[in-house]
Amino acid sequence: MKKIMLIILLLPILSFPNWLDNIKNYIYDDSQYLIVLNNYNQTKENYFLKETFLPSIMITNGRYNYSKSDTSESSSINVPLRINAKIFDFDLSINSNFSNSLWDDWRDTYSLTISKEIFSETDEEIINARINLLNSKWNFLNTKNQLLINYLNKGFNNFYYGQLYMIQEQLFEYQKEDYENNKIKYENGIISKVEYLNSKKSYLNSQIMLLDAKKNYEDYKEYNVDYQIIDLTVPSSENIFNRPDVIAEQLNVELKKMQKDRIYRLYIPDINTGITFDYNYPVQSNEKKLTTSVFVNFNYNLYDKGYREYQVEQIQNNLYIAKKDYEEKINQLFDQYENMLKNLNTLELSLQSKMLDLEIKELNYEIYKEKYEKNMISKKDLEEKYLEYKQSKLSLEKVKFDIFVQKLNIYSFLGYDLISLFEEEFK
Repeated sequence: MKKIMLIILLLPILSFPNWLDNIKNYIYDDSQYLIVLNNYNQTKENYFLKETFLPSIMITNGRYNYSKSDTSESSSINVPLRINAKIFDFDLSINSNFSNSLWDDWRDTYSLTISKEIFSETDEEIINARINLLNSKWNFLNTKNQLLINYLNKGFNNFYYGQLYMIQEQLFEYQKEDYENNKIKYENGIISKVEYLNSKKSYLNSQIMLLDAKKNYEDYKEYNVDYQIIDLTVPSSENIFNRPDVIAEQLNVELKKMQKDRIYRLYIPDINTGITFDYNYPVQSNEKKLTTSVFVNFNYNLYDKGYREYQVEQIQNNLYIAKKDYEEKINQLFDQYENMLKNLNTLELSLQSKMLDLEIKELNYEIYKEKYEKNMISKKDLEEKYLEYKQSKLSLEKVKFDIFVQKLNIYSFLGYDLISLFEEEFK
C-alpha cells in the first residue's frame, strides 16, 4: 500500500474522519453519482442472476370459475404452479396443477423435466455479464473519484481566489494612487509623458487583474468547504492492468477466442435432450400413475443462403478486432500515464521556481523593512512589497495544490478508489 503522509492543512483544522464524511456527503448526494451507482447496481444484479442458481416460481393462468342456473350449480378452482431452475447447465422444470370442482375433491398432478442443450452458451453469457459489470464498475469508480477531486478543487479555489482578491484589491488602490499622483505631476510638467503613460498602463493592468480576481472569487465564494493537501507516492504504471475496464477488454478477447474455437457449432444441429417424469391421472382413472419419457429435439437449417459462412467470417473478424482494440488501449493508457508524469514533473519544477521566488520576495521585503525603519521609504512602499510577498506565498500554495491534484488524477487513472485509499491509511 502506498505511503500517505499528512503534510499541511490550509483551512481551520478538522479531524480527518469529519473531513472525509463531508466529502462522502457531497459525493453521495450528487445526481451524477446516483445515476452511475444505479447502473452499477443493475449490472451487479444481472451478473448475480447469470452466475447464481436462483429458481423462478410462478403461477400460470390460475383461474376460478362459477356458474349457476335454475337446474344446476358448479364451481371450480385451477392453480397451475411452475418452478424453473438452471443447475450445472441443466434446465429443470417442475410443473404442478391443483384443481377442485364443486362435485369433486382436490386433484394434484406433477411433472418434472430435466433437459440440456448439448451446445449451451451459458458460459459466454456469464462472461458477457462480467464484462458489463467491470465496465460499469470503472465508470462508477471514475465518477466517484472525479467528484472527490472536484470537491477539493472547489475548497481550494474558495480559499485561493478569496486571498488573491484581497491582495489585488489592495494593490489596485496603490496603483490608482500612483496613477493619480503621476497624472498631476505630468500636467505640471514634473514627469515625462512616457513615465505618465507607463503609470497609466500599470493602473489599467492592475484594474484588469482585480476584475479577474473578483470574477474568480465570486465563482467560488459559495464553496466554503474543507480540504487537505496530502503527499502521495506515485504508483507504478503496471497498475494499469488492474483497471476494471482493462480486465473487461482482456475478457472480451477471451470471449471472442472462445467463440472462434466453437465455430463448429454453426455446422451441427441445435440439440436439446432430456427426460420427463409425469405423475398424473390417466384418462378415466381416479388413481395417479408415474410415466417416464425421454426426448431429443434438434433443429438444423439445411440452406441458409450463405448466412453461416458470413457468421464464420464475422466471428474471426471479431477476434482480430478485439485483440487490436486491447493492444491499442494498453498502448494509449501507457502513453497517457507518461504524459501525466511529465505534467507532474513540470509542476514540481514550477514548485522549485515558486520557492525561489518566495525567498527573493521575502529578502526584498526584509530590505524594504530596514529602509522603512530608517525613513528611507514610505509605509506604502513597504506594504506593496509585503503584498508582493503574500502573493508569491499564495502562488506557492497553488502549485503545491496542483501537484496534489495531479497525483490524485494519476491514482484515479490507475483505478484506485480514492475514498477507500484514504480510509485505509487513516483508519
